[in-house]
Amino acid sequence: MANKIFDLCCENGHAFEGWFSSVEDFEEQGARGLVSCPVCGSRRIVRRPSASHISSRREPRESPEILQAEAMKEVPEEVRERFEALMAKVRDAAGRAEDVGADFAHEARRIHAGLAPERNIRGLCTPGEAEKLREEGINVLPVPESAGKTLN
Repeated sequence: MANKIFDLCCENGHAFEGWFSSVEDFEEQGARGLVSCPVCGSRRIVRRPSASHISSRREPRESPEILQAEAMKEVPEEVRERFEALMAKVRDAAGRAEDVGADFAHEARRIHAGLAPERNIRGLCTPGEAEKLREEGINVLPVPESAGKTLN
């Protein structure tokens, strides 16, 4: 029986790999609560996008940037240009926002509650924290720094 290796992530942003016989096997084990994060024990696990790759001892595994560049080659030029232009606008707007660093979730809650002046902020939070903010009615947009950058 061939194993499939899936890139997984828990609600707190801990990334790890899981080995399953099939997608159905992963889903069935997840539904039964048998899949958990090895770091924090969370059972809210999702599959992350991954690229198939067979590596040998002589061939190093390709970096995420190279894999992203390869995937973008399959996207029509017009779509890629529109995406890159949109992401440039997002990065520009983020660059003008106040960087609150690791205090992002706390400061977003203070602004939402009226305890801090309303303004655009940016910073760091886990996917789990971003989900909790959205559940509280606070709009957040996670944007990876590399999103939309042209890779050569």
